[in-house]
Amino acid sequence: MGLALTLAGFSLAPESHAADWNVTNHVSVSARIGFNLSASFKGMGGAAGGASSRPTPDGSPYNYDDGYVLTDISGNAGGLTWNWGYDDSASQVSGNSILLHRTSSTSGSTEGDMDGSDPFLGGEISFISQFGARESFRYGFEAAVNFMPFDFDGRSVAQAMSSVTTDAYPFAPGTTPPTATTGAPYQVAGEGSDLTI
Repeated sequence: MGLALTLAGFSLAPESHAADWNVTNHVSVSARIGFNLSASFKGMGGAAGGASSRPTPDGSPYNYDDGYVLTDISGNAGGLTWNWGYDDSASQVSGNSILLHRTSSTSGSTEGDMDGSDPFLGGEISFISQFGARESFRYGFEAAVNFMPFDFDGRSVAQAMSSVTTDAYPFAPGTTPPTATTGAPYQVAGEGSDLTI
């Protein structure tokens, strides 16, 4: 909704016009119509992304989109951890390794245009008060408030750059990692299979 306030401390009018204005206080109401209003928006920021916000069994956040590899209670002694999990054996087990992916996005820009093709109806209320007259002039106070509700249909384009990092974590040769599916991911809540980090 648009709202404008106009205030004038003093209003001077020549005597020829003032002769038509014999009322010292005057209130008027009038209609307003707006046509072909448009607006443009730029630089409103874009999307930024990172690892998944899902929690691990102990409440830590995932550090990958499709799994996590974190420090266990031993401090990852021997370069191994059991504090890990992943989502899908079929797509993430490759040879002797489990592949984990992290997507990162840099902030982009958004541009938008909005057009209002239909006319917008509004109104104005004004108040005029005459303080006095001096020779050929009258002076006074004038204030006005106008309003016009409007609604825009818009289109926008967002741009952002993203990249996917894939890290491979090997597991012990000759062993098979626990099975995981998208509906039942593997998550270690206590000691489990070791993963080399």
